[in-house]
Amino acid sequence: MAIYYVDGVNGNDSFSGSVSTPFLTIDKALTVIATSSDVIILTAQKGMVYRVTSITPFQTKSFTLKSDKSTYAVVDFNGLACNVATFGKRFEYIYVKNMGTWNSNTGNVSLVYENCVFEGVGNNASFWTNSSSVTMSSVLIRKFNLKSSEGYSVNLIRGVNSSSFTNVVILDCAGATAYTGSVSLSKSIIGSTVALSLVAGDYVNTTTNEESRIVNSVKYGLLVSTASALAVSKILLSSGDKYYSLLNDGIQETTSIPKMTSNTTPEGEVFVSNTPNGNATFGWEAFDGAINTSWGGNTLPTTMPKWIGYKFSEPKVIVKYRLRFTNTTYYPRNYEFQGSTDGIVYDTLHSIVEGSSGVLDYVIPNRRSYTHYRLYITVLSSGNQLPSVYEFEMFEVKPSYLVEMRNASESDFLNQGVVELNNFSQILNIKKEMTRTDEMLGSGKTFEHTVDMSKRRIDKIILR
Repeated sequence: MAIYYVDGVNGNDSFSGSVSTPFLTIDKALTVIATSSDVIILTAQKGMVYRVTSITPFQTKSFTLKSDKSTYAVVDFNGLACNVATFGKRFEYIYVKNMGTWNSNTGNVSLVYENCVFEGVGNNASFWTNSSSVTMSSVLIRKFNLKSSEGYSVNLIRGVNSSSFTNVVILDCAGATAYTGSVSLSKSIIGSTVALSLVAGDYVNTTTNEESRIVNSVKYGLLVSTASALAVSKILLSSGDKYYSLLNDGIQETTSIPKMTSNTTPEGEVFVSNTPNGNATFGWEAFDGAINTSWGGNTLPTTMPKWIGYKFSEPKVIVKYRLRFTNTTYYPRNYEFQGSTDGIVYDTLHSIVEGSSGVLDYVIPNRRSYTHYRLYITVLSSGNQLPSVYEFEMFEVKPSYLVEMRNASESDFLNQGVVELNNFSQILNIKKEMTRTDEMLGSGKTFEHTVDMSKRRIDKIILR
């Protein structure tokens, strides 16, 4: 094993790369490493950035890249694409920014990332580990928005072996998936704006209070052990000698969409991608409350994608949707649940890849109000004409109510507190007062017992 040192201020590419005579650039170090056990150590210093100007030696060699201390060494990729299909990498305390496409192209190589940040260049960046052996610990992945043909910008694994992800945060990305293979997430966060790939019925909820086992999917969540250093702030408002919080009793049992008798009655508006031209093509039959009528039960145009949606008369926060695909031959296979405030620009709130037929319920981490919601279908189970959506329902949370307390203990903050101040920005019609009282329990029963003090020494008596 050879170790080469790089110092962006005091180094020189004519030096030998030793700890006392470091190279100046990472490009130079990459040209001299010879084996997979070789290590490049970067001097980490505030304001120091190492720039990769030639991607070929970076992607065609296996090596370890690490900081000289427990702070990030910054590496700028300048938007370059990197394919590490047959050459494994190990990064420790490395902040890689301005990444283009990072792809191991279904390679069977070992990729280990510990205490790293990977930051893309937005719409021109994707992060596909694509390997069958990936380990991530304390990693932030953000700003990758170039979607693959499957519809996701972040792919954690593509292979048959299990991979481990601990303390991984994915934010500001177009979508995340575990395309094939098995992923174990522990104490990780997936941002609420990241579209997620969930295979219907093909994942298991939290198996312990510390981790979630996820098969062919990435599940939204904050998975934190009781001993984890991650914390969630809880907020109560105070006024005078009282404290206030907002609570609700969960998700409504009935859909927020009325039973439609046309695309515009009794209220709101059903919209579809096709031009209605007969029975089962208008769209409203997917919102009529009947399980034997559908949109797309008759032939629709072959163009893809297809969509069906509903426009509310007022913005609503939808946190759950239900789909009824009872035709086991024709049904949407890949689709996204999207929201919009203007019917033009849509946000992807949830997505499914390789979905199944049946009655499917999805609870989503949405906190934004939209007027337009739609099911955006990119792949059908058979052909490209018959989506056969029998029912499409959407659900809000139950109305919030104000809780008033005369004092606030630690348990009140934990049990009654809200996570965001924005929760208080609503009009409330219900108020509940939470009080504590101390009352005498009455005379109860009297128990007597005689103790012979001459035979026993008694220093203390405890009554329970």
